[in-house]
Amino acid sequence: MPDWFNVATHTRRHAAERPDQPALLFPSRAYSASSPAWDTLTYAQFEQRSDAYARGLSAKGVRRGDRVLMLMKPELDLWVVLFALFKVGAVPVIMDPGMGPKNLLACIEQIGCRVMIAESILHALRTTFFRKPFAAAEVFVTVGPKIWWG
Repeated sequence: MPDWFNVATHTRRHAAERPDQPALLFPSRAYSASSPAWDTLTYAQFEQRSDAYARGLSAKGVRRGDRVLMLMKPELDLWVVLFALFKVGAVPVIMDPGMGPKNLLACIEQIGCRVMIAESILHALRTTFFRKPFAAAEVFVTVGPKIWWG
């Protein structure tokens, strides 16, 4: 990849050139073969949301080179957060929440992320399931119906 390539510049250019065109198209939670439903974000929406997350992460002290654990389902929010991390310069570490507690803990202990971003449904797990590996975590962010910065 050339040195001049910057994902933030790339997404901003697309948002300026084609703001109302779909940037992301993903099967919604209500999707079924008999009744397909899609969640979409336009380039303008994608740019606005990823910028908002990038500003929030920066305000919480996330900097270039920080490893950030993403424990999220493969849905629209994952892509928005991923691009926000690219914009900040952080290093995303994406893990599947379905790995199971034992495997997740083993991996998390090796990674050493000081920031974790997870689905809001996993927030309760922070104080039980993730107590040991995230005792030193400085920032915990949940995404979904309720965004929480802690």
